[in-house]
Amino acid sequence: MTNPQITAKLSNIKAALTVENSSFVIPIEIMTSLQALWFLNVGLGAGVDVAFSGSNIKLAGGSDLDLLGLQQATFTPGTAKVTATDSKAGGDFLVPRLAGSLGMNIAIFKLEVPVSVYPTTGATTIGFNVGAVW
Repeated sequence: MTNPQITAKLSNIKAALTVENSSFVIPIEIMTSLQALWFLNVGLGAGVDVAFSGSNIKLAGGSDLDLLGLQQATFTPGTAKVTATDSKAGGDFLVPRLAGSLGMNIAIFKLEVPVSVYPTTGATTIGFNVGAVW
């Protein structure tokens, strides 16, 4: 008796990756600043972000499948589909951060560059604010 060789032939291979993420964040912070020379502002503070978040990752794939080498069996070509999902109800609920800013007052205009550092995640954010006060 000989060993028959059976091979699988895949065609029309498709795969899709879907990532969904949502978050709602309430920032709470305490900040103070010092004004020097009537135009320079330096601010320091700390805060926490109260975060409600969730994510869903889905990987799906499929292909046409045909088995070759079957001599005494009848095989009808078909499809093979695989779906894998994973979801997490949320990340960290409280995310602490340190804040600082450097600003300038020019007549009625205020220019500010705020910086936030998140020690637990290693993330840093930098912004630019422009305002007018009269």
